[in-house]
Amino acid sequence: MSVSISALISRVRGAPRQERELWLAGAAVGFGLLVLPFLIYLAGSITLGPYESGSVWLYLLDFLKGLVRPHLAYWLIVFGPYLLVLLLRGLLALRRRIRQTPAA
Repeated sequence: MSVSISALISRVRGAPRQERELWLAGAAVGFGLLVLPFLIYLAGSITLGPYESGSVWLYLLDFLKGLVRPHLAYWLIVFGPYLLVLLLRGLLALRRRIRQTPAA
């Protein structure tokens, strides 16, 4: 079964609001779980040097251990992209509300 990106995008655009929100949350959490740890490892190795325990795979193993323990910092990495989307939405809603309020 092959699904193209354009078909997936059109499906999400035509979905009800709750389903779109679930797609967005899943994509953001997936990014935080699968991509962000690699980017953090890369940034750390460039700026701070090699990882203390060894390779990227040992870093990922330590990351997964941090999720299982559970440490707040690791969970913020996973949910951070979605929390950032929620923060931006809130700020935009606040901005719209401020602009709609008549000046006294």
